[in-house]
Amino acid sequence: MTNDSEAMIMGLDTVSQSDEAREAMEMLLAPLRARLKVLGRTHEYVGRKIEYHQSTVSRALSGRVLPSRQVIMAIAGALDCDVEETGRRWSTAADIYQARSRERRVQQEAGWPPPIKDYPELLDALQWLLHNRRLSHRELADRDPALRRSTVGAVLRGARSARRDMVIAILRECEVSDSLKVGAWLSAWERVGALHMAECHRRQMEGYRRRRVGEAVSAAVERARQHARGLWPR
Repeated sequence: MTNDSEAMIMGLDTVSQSDEAREAMEMLLAPLRARLKVLGRTHEYVGRKIEYHQSTVSRALSGRVLPSRQVIMAIAGALDCDVEETGRRWSTAADIYQARSRERRVQQEAGWPPPIKDYPELLDALQWLLHNRRLSHRELADRDPALRRSTVGAVLRGARSARRDMVIAILRECEVSDSLKVGAWLSAWERVGALHMAECHRRQMEGYRRRRVGEAVSAAVERARQHARGLWPR
């Protein structure tokens, strides 16, 4: 059975699809989805028939990524769809997505952030920026003492939240100084980074409250035991 990494070789996210890209994706997938419904088949059934995992079929038909030609053609064949037409539609979608991917890469190399929809993607984007600028965590710390190597590493691993001032410092050391570009990064941080910080703080406070309640309960139980021992006849 083929794994997902081999199946999703295109792997182009659809967060910021243009109308043209969305239309191409719908033209590709709509006939397959409709045929799947008519036949009453499941993703699991199709996966077994084409020797791919069920999750690969589900992801291929979700519209979130452009699947490989091999996967989409196999699904079309399993559903008795027009394989040649499916191949032509895939090629059209792939051309659009590849062009968009090239445009996005040029923008990222110029210092613009990619489309960011959640906190892990913010961390990935910062990692990519550092890699593109060939900056290690040690070099960041050497340039700016406020960017401690251990702290930067913990943040980019997701073990700690990325503060706004840290994002600004990383951008500065990566020579992203244009106000519009910096503003785009900070807008992304405000959407997902600030929310992540608030959630981490909430969890910390909840853990603190639970520990305090647990300590209070344990203390009360211990007092009750001591009191019971004092009343117990010897």
